[in-house]
Amino acid sequence: MSICRRNATATFRAASASTSEAKAAASPESAAPPQDAAAEPKKKEKGQANTPKKEIIATVDMLDIRVGQIVKVDRHPDADSLYVEEIDIGEEQPRQIVSGLVAFVPVEEMLGRRVLVLANLKPAKLRGILSSGMVLCASNEAHDKVEPVLVPEGVEVGERVMFEGFEGAPEPVLNPKKKLWEKIAPELTTNAEGVAVYKDIPFMTSNGPITSSLANASVR
Repeated sequence: MSICRRNATATFRAASASTSEAKAAASPESAAPPQDAAAEPKKKEKGQANTPKKEIIATVDMLDIRVGQIVKVDRHPDADSLYVEEIDIGEEQPRQIVSGLVAFVPVEEMLGRRVLVLANLKPAKLRGILSSGMVLCASNEAHDKVEPVLVPEGVEVGERVMFEGFEGAPEPVLNPKKKLWEKIAPELTTNAEGVAVYKDIPFMTSNGPITSSLANASVR
């Protein structure tokens, strides 16, 4: 092979190499920096604990406490300690409620009585009879004195009891799984003057506070 041809071949190869290097330099793939491993989304490790659910703060305005009047009362057919009442709380039909008051309140003092009803408890059967609420009563520590709390004269049936500073709408139904009633109930008491209170805030009606003859008692 002549020197001219060898030089031409060498020149062609050099030019080809330069062109290839230029293409490689211009390639987007070669220009992109290596991906930062730290930027990749971290996968949840197996067995990693879930974020704990936020605890619900239970407040007294979640309760739907209504003034009611007992329009019918009978003894429970299968439980000597229980009354079965029908209580008007301003709805189309009276509520059927079962109460363990036989040992504490004579039947003649139950009929026609004004009471407070916790109206948004989930209905439940008590010894086979459905109870759709609870009559709120004051009880001493020994639980040998129990009486329905006292409603002021002139308060309309169906009126909701209110608490200053707690004006929220009640829960439609108190979910037993959330234990809202169990969290609120320990704060319901009567004070030294016999006024029913939630954390020192009186149970209020349009005609004054709810009271009891039992001072420093629990209200359930």
